[in-house]
Amino acid sequence: MGVIPDLLVSGVGLGAILGLLSFGFALSYWPSRQFHFAYAGVVVVASYAYWSLTSHGVAWPIALVATLVVSGAVGVACYIFVYQRLADPGAIFLAGFALSLIITNAIQWGFGSVPSLVQLPFVSLGNVVQIHGLRIPILVIAELVLFLVIVIGISLVIHKSRIGVGVRAVSSDPDLAQASGISANRLLISAYIVGSLVAALGSVLLAYQSGINANDGFNPMLFAINGMLVGGRRSFGGAAFGGFVLGLILQLSLWKLPSAWQTTIAFVVLVLIVLIRPQGIFGRKVEA
Repeated sequence: MGVIPDLLVSGVGLGAILGLLSFGFALSYWPSRQFHFAYAGVVVVASYAYWSLTSHGVAWPIALVATLVVSGAVGVACYIFVYQRLADPGAIFLAGFALSLIITNAIQWGFGSVPSLVQLPFVSLGNVVQIHGLRIPILVIAELVLFLVIVIGISLVIHKSRIGVGVRAVSSDPDLAQASGISANRLLISAYIVGSLVAALGSVLLAYQSGINANDGFNPMLFAINGMLVGGRRSFGGAAFGGFVLGLILQLSLWKLPSAWQTTIAFVVLVLIVLIRPQGIFGRKVEA
């Protein structure tokens, strides 16, 4: 097979990861309208927590659960102890950026800045299957399945459950939701926890693909934000789709461009979407 089919296959894997990261960012951003820049720190904490536990012999299921707990705690702590106390969006943005730097520097101080590889939990995940001559790594299949299960499962909760109705109400009109008796603060705590859990899953999958590095939280966060905005205004599923499409585009770009261009390409895609459809692919227009 040629280069493009191989890039499409790897693009599905990267798309699933960026889709999860975009979905996780959207889960905290749309209800709160808070630019959770410390999301980069959550991504780094998750990858290092999982790597540290598994490299010390902890079974991967236990390591994964512990990683989810730690990531959820970090994400909700950012909201409760910092964002909740600030009213100005600019202050929240700067505070999130500062938290991200603090977390990253703490990880570098504790673990060093040398990149490390993360071993797959099953040797079979490193195998490939062939379909009509196309070689598909089992890891890519696992990433796609996990992406679909997480996004569809949480989307069903958002659209079918009582708490999901509250989340959508707060996302659409926070003041009206509060006036209707909906506890916005409790919902935002839940949103930050779930968003951080999804980010942790995406971070662990990314670690399997490219290893870990204390400085690698910022780019995944930027891609997550781009994916969310490309997917659409106030659309959680759209954010997941936007991240997935962005991953495909980034991998296909390697056909002609070096990997150093990927961040630039992500922003080019965002600018084009904003110019053509400002509300994003699945977003709703907001009347003036």
